[in-house]
Amino acid sequence: MSGCVWMSSLLSNSADKPGVRTKFHYYDWQPAEFVIPPLPKDVYANMGRAVQGFALRREELPEAAAVWNENRFKLLGDIMWAGGFLVVRDKLAEVLSHFDMGEGGLIPFPVYQADLETPYPGKFFLLNFGCIKNTILPEKCEDATKFLTRKDTGLQIWHINRFKPEAEVVLAPQALVGPDLWFEEAVDNKIFMSDALAQALIEIGMGDVFKLNRCRIVGGVKGMLADLWAAVLTLALFGFMALMAWTEKLVGIDGHKVRLFGWIVEDIGVANFGRVGATVLFAGFGLASVPLVLWMRRRWF
Repeated sequence: MSGCVWMSSLLSNSADKPGVRTKFHYYDWQPAEFVIPPLPKDVYANMGRAVQGFALRREELPEAAAVWNENRFKLLGDIMWAGGFLVVRDKLAEVLSHFDMGEGGLIPFPVYQADLETPYPGKFFLLNFGCIKNTILPEKCEDATKFLTRKDTGLQIWHINRFKPEAEVVLAPQALVGPDLWFEEAVDNKIFMSDALAQALIEIGMGDVFKLNRCRIVGGVKGMLADLWAAVLTLALFGFMALMAWTEKLVGIDGHKVRLFGWIVEDIGVANFGRVGATVLFAGFGLASVPLVLWMRRRWF
């Protein structure tokens, strides 16, 4: 897995009306209506576990679906909702089949025409999630708000990017390890994926459908080395300036030939500080600049 991950807000599309009715195991077909009556409690429970990243058994997922409104169904792409569960087909199913989804995966799913007997053309698959990680760093995320605390575990659940869809999301390096598609244990209603999977989705034109937001990884060896280099270069630059001031070479530079030094000496008036004052000034600038440089490095690079 490469050095970044992505967050998807796909689950916020669950209110779409695809013109499909669903049958769950041990229950009759849902009515052919857009307004669906309340589902059985066990179905609701399975839906909740699915969007937390738990892999479900086949009998806990929908048994089948049927298209009752062709006009609505034809507006759909390669992904749809069937009774609160995600169903994929065609190019999207092909792409997902090449990635690690942990204990879950793609499960063949029968879709019928309105008569509930004739198979609908094409191959459909239930998207059965199967991986949960705990790598989100809410204290470093730009838009993280407390949602609820799970009574059984005491775990704090967070809303991420609820008010700022493009806000920065930050995860620990452990996010780079394991399956390509997962849920974060402490995040509500978001899906996370590897950079390789996100790029594959973007390539087939599904990036906007999945509402992808690139996340930043902090910590780890690469992050530490990048921070180290940024700090060293910053201190080296201002250290050089401090050395020039201490040896009194700074004021001797022709400002007309080297405009940067001319700006420092003439416009700022460093020459008026004296050798010791100018040296302390640049040394102080160097130390004070390190936190800003590190923040800029972590924010944009």
